Formats: sequence, C-alpha cells, structure tokens
Amino acid sequence: MKKIEILGIVIFFGFLLWAIIERNVEQSDLRTHGVLVNAKINDVIIRKNGLDGGFKCSFEYMGTIHETTTPTTYQGNRYALIGKFFPGMFSAKTETLEILITMEDFEKYNIPYPDSLRFVLHDESK
Repeated sequence: MKKIEILGIVIFFGFLLWAIIERNVEQSDLRTHGVLVNAKINDVIIRKNGLDGGFKCSFEYMGTIHETTTPTTYQGNRYALIGKFFPGMFSAKTETLEILITMEDFEKYNIPYPDSLRFVLHDESK
C-alpha cells in the first residue's frame, strides 16, 4: 500500500472517530443542560444519496430566533411535518437542537410522550 493511501485511510478513520466523539458530547450535554423549546420544522434536509437526513428548524430561545438543523429518527413522510411545531431539546452551550417526534426521542430524555403527538405514530407506521 502506498503512503498516500495509508494517509487517506488514517484521515478517514480520524474523521469518523471525531464525528462519533462529537455526537456523544452533544448528546451528553443535551441530557445534562438541555432545555425544552418549541421548534418549527421549516424544511427537510436531503443527503447526497437522496435520503432524508433531518430537518431545518427555527425556535426562540432567550428572546432570540435560532435557525439550525437537527437529526431525526422519524421514518414517516417528513415533508408532511413542514410548518408544524414540535418540542426540541436545545443546549445553548453546544448550540445543538434535537427535535422530539417519536416515542424513542422522548424516552431518551425521560419525558412522557404527549397525547398531542399521537398522530405522528399513526403516520410513521404507514
């Protein structure tokens, strides 16, 4: 194997390790310091492979409107959620938002699943 190929592999795995560590730090911070916000879904993020990757959202925190992206575990018609509001966990420290749509999302933060979102469960099972 050439040195350039080895360097490429090292860089790839280094980036992958960094992304995993970063995500774990964000998740830990959301659990420790996260606050609930009311986030509006503005658009669906499309990955390069054509799959839905998450959402573009906006929400108010401390009198300021924030716009950011968030991953999602929701597997239903994501486009049907554009313009709707959902709870989200936000950390000002890392400026991370995680939108809460599915039961798993709420369970992660030990928050009871609200009856007002039961329609999502029905839509996701289609």
